[in-house]
Amino acid sequence: MAPWGKRLAGVRGVLLDISGVLYDSGAGGGTAIAGSVEAVARRYYKETSGLMLDVGPYMKALEYACGIKAEVVGKPSPEFFKSALQAIGVEAHQAVMIGDDIVGDVGGAQRCGMRALQVRTGKFRPSDEHHPEVKADGYVDNLAEAVDLLLQHADK
Repeated sequence: MAPWGKRLAGVRGVLLDISGVLYDSGAGGGTAIAGSVEAVARRYYKETSGLMLDVGPYMKALEYACGIKAEVVGKPSPEFFKSALQAIGVEAHQAVMIGDDIVGDVGGAQRCGMRALQVRTGKFRPSDEHHPEVKADGYVDNLAEAVDLLLQHADK
């Protein structure tokens, strides 16, 4: 993997997944990006008691029962990430996604041309680092480490 300086060069915007909500990189911790509060395709989320079934499986059951295909408007839909990038006013190559979901956060962002860091918290599983289809641009142990790296290396 390239040094952090190369992986984060030119970053001007950050999308951050906190409990399924994307925040822009504005002052005071940012503002929730419209449409990000519910990511309808998620399969599970984490509670203190473990992983819990999210709305995605129910959506699939309804698709089957109704004989129609749902239109996904949340992660990992490309339209979702494009809308978020437009909301913060940066191009995909100028942004980095920080999240804990290897497919929804990392894979979704990368398919749109963004870089993506996976945080080893929340949904993260050690097997994510060996995912057969998605490879994060970097891994960090927690959000504080991601912020430190961005402050050290972004826009250099």
